[in-house]
Amino acid sequence: MTRRFALAATFAAVIAAVVQGTAGLASHSGSVASRLVDRTVVCTIPRVGYPDGPRFMTVSALSERPAFMGASNGPNFEVRVSVSTGPTAREQTGSVAVNRRDCIDTSLRVPLSPRGLSGGPASRLGGSFRCDVPTRVLMRVRATFRRPTTWRRDPQTSFLTRARGQITTGYLAVASLRDREPLAYAEVNGATGKARIFTMPSRCTRTS
Repeated sequence: MTRRFALAATFAAVIAAVVQGTAGLASHSGSVASRLVDRTVVCTIPRVGYPDGPRFMTVSALSERPAFMGASNGPNFEVRVSVSTGPTAREQTGSVAVNRRDCIDTSLRVPLSPRGLSGGPASRLGGSFRCDVPTRVLMRVRATFRRPTTWRRDPQTSFLTRARGQITTGYLAVASLRDREPLAYAEVNGATGKARIFTMPSRCTRTS
């Protein structure tokens, strides 16, 4: 009898885990529409160069119409997270993009705050920083859309998933996974076209 109860408990735990995982996938599969998206992911950062090249991330922001901010990595600057408040040459509307190949969802949260970082308004020429980062980083992106939106795979870039629509405000925070050390923070405003960017001086160097 004891063994039967143990097996039943194990089976119930497995089913619960599957249901929870499925629910997590459903929340980003386009099944639920919302004006607010708030997603945190753990992203793996590869080395640039072999075998002992550095790991770095490029974080940038642009005050323009549309305002833009994002974080990318690798020799081809693959997007990890990006936000454009309005249409671009590639997109007919604003969007939040998240890398689904190198980043996985997590329930961990990163404060959406520039506390402990240095920076300020980004110009119309943009601000870009190269930051030395560990193997894995946390990224939290939060955006408010004018109308409800859903997450969908990008048909043109298979490793991205996007939430599309006009964006009123957006926020992005990057931190190390191991000790939650803040690395970068950016924010954009769709109404004003303004953007701000902040980074950790000991890890990040301005590139433009």
